[in-house]
Amino acid sequence: MNHYLNYLVEANLSLAFFLASYLLVLRKETIFGFQRMFLLTGIIASLIFPLVHISFSGTRIPSLGQLIPSYLLPEVTIQAEGSPSLLNTFQGQVDYWHYIELIYIGGILFFLSRFFLQLIQLTRKLTCSTPHQVGIYKVIESPEHQHTFSFFNYIFLGQSNVLTAEEKNRVIRHETVHARQLHSLDLLLLNLVTTFFWFNPLLIIYRKIFIQLHEFEADARAVENRDVNAYCILLAKVALQSADFPLANH
Repeated sequence: MNHYLNYLVEANLSLAFFLASYLLVLRKETIFGFQRMFLLTGIIASLIFPLVHISFSGTRIPSLGQLIPSYLLPEVTIQAEGSPSLLNTFQGQVDYWHYIELIYIGGILFFLSRFFLQLIQLTRKLTCSTPHQVGIYKVIESPEHQHTFSFFNYIFLGQSNVLTAEEKNRVIRHETVHARQLHSLDLLLLNLVTTFFWFNPLLIIYRKIFIQLHEFEADARAVENRDVNAYCILLAKVALQSADFPLANH
């Protein structure tokens, strides 16, 4: 458990480092693809680097787990029967960390179950619908009061009956950017990381940044050589109609 605890510390510190680097250096840039790749590289590096120990000329570079204590409890010496022992002295601390371990495992089981439940609900919704093919993409149109979204090569159009043919083409063009750039893969990876690092609030910021970058990149590519004003009007129309109450803040 100590090695895994050290891994958690190193990985989450690495995530904090990459996020801070992004916020300080890249946040105001408009090269959305590069920003996205930087964050993805940071997440993958944070998962892998704590497992790697590099040596130069026979001298190993210590990991963070070697710089901090590899145990969190004082060393306990078990003496002969009848002799005083420190075991009972630290019994409360042992139970304390045992409860933390149970809470952590319980959090993993909760978020993992929620992740699979959401995935099952999403795939069931997509596979139980009747799509029509647009190139390599499967487009599902629904008149129901639901949000428009995409998941890999599936594109779901909510309230499609209020959109004109041209507006549908623009929305599909936007969503195909998400599919082509594999934005759904980013969110799946982030959800899996959140499952095991659920206690880290920085992952909420990561998710918000990824969603923003995905939308910025899709908008930028969808509006190339096209009427920007018409596209902005369409965004406003879809956003208002996707809300439960059109005039409320959502």
